[in-house]
Amino acid sequence: MTVDGTPEPTPEHPVYTMVLEDGVGATDRYMIRCNEGWREMIVCEGMYRWAAEWLLRVLGNRPYADGNAP
Repeated sequence: MTVDGTPEPTPEHPVYTMVLEDGVGATDRYMIRCNEGWREMIVCEGMYRWAAEWLLRVLGNRPYADGNAP
């Protein structure tokens, strides 16, 4: 458990966060980050707020990759 009581991120239950990008311009743009506990990555960047919020709802806390590599 983390300090705030939420479960630690794992590859099976990653934590996705929306982050405001710096220095983009007149319109705020956001990125989505994925924390799997042992690594963090950018999933998407340069998104409008509404699109980033939508993507967070779609992703939930499902795995970033299903683990079935070709």
